[in-house]
Amino acid sequence: MSRVPLDVSNESNEVQGKRRRFTLVQSLVAIGVLGAVGAIVLVGLAAASESKSNASLSDIAAVRSAAITSSGMQRQAAEVQGALADYMLAVNRDGEDALADDAPARAAYLAAIDNVHHSIDAMPVDVMVDDEVTQFNDIAASWDSYAALESSITEQMANGSRGYDAADDTYVNEVVPLYQQIVGDSAALNVALNKRVSAITEGSSAVTAQLRTFQIIVLLISQAGVVALSLFVARRFKASVADVNASLAAVAEGDLTRIPSIPEGDELGETASSVRRALSALRSLVTGVNMTSGTLATASEEFKNVASTIGAGAGQLASELDGVAHS
Repeated sequence: MSRVPLDVSNESNEVQGKRRRFTLVQSLVAIGVLGAVGAIVLVGLAAASESKSNASLSDIAAVRSAAITSSGMQRQAAEVQGALADYMLAVNRDGEDALADDAPARAAYLAAIDNVHHSIDAMPVDVMVDDEVTQFNDIAASWDSYAALESSITEQMANGSRGYDAADDTYVNEVVPLYQQIVGDSAALNVALNKRVSAITEGSSAVTAQLRTFQIIVLLISQAGVVALSLFVARRFKASVADVNASLAAVAEGDLTRIPSIPEGDELGETASSVRRALSALRSLVTGVNMTSGTLATASEEFKNVASTIGAGAGQLASELDGVAHS
């Protein structure tokens, strides 16, 4: 009678192959964590981009305010120069009455120069760089010189017609060149401020584009990681399920030697371990049945031999009895 062998070596190899693996729950958690980390990084990059954009907009607004002020000072310089020329003509025409602060031409000049002083005081110097501050300070100093020259002209014209020629010389030789210098310096300051506005805008756009690129890269990496990990987990568990199903299908066909090869360490590994133990128990049971069947077959053969001996003895005895009866 044949005996079903115990595949002890295979089971030993399975036990030796036991290793720690991610469980199904852990794998799903890992996928979720990977997706969450990607989302957090994306949110962080978006916040950084928004913060940088807001800071740039604040800087642009501040520098642009200074540029607008400097541009207004150029226009105000022309108004002051025109008002001073009108004031001097009024004095030549109307005499000392035109020197009064409430005289129309004099009042117009004073209002124009007052607007310049307001612009100088309102200039946001704190948003300027060192070179721009130097330019602005030179412009402010030039306006102080301009006011001093205007006071000198007023004093000269207060002497009557004798001072008109001196006032004209001061205007032509000193005031006009100083006015042209003020206009040029104001224009240079305005150009510098507008260039810095453009530089801040370009820098902000470059940083925003860079952060947007990082967002795209992080999104692609996180999504690729989630997809790759999901496919890996799906394939691994599909293979594990197929291995266990193959063992159970073999049992249904009467083959107890097909052992699941999945190592322990996760849910399906524990299932495979239970199948291995069940198959080991079944093989032990079948082996015991085979051994019992062999014993019964031997006993039956011996009983058959005894019966044959008894039958032969009974036949010989019957022949002898028949001979005695005949005698």
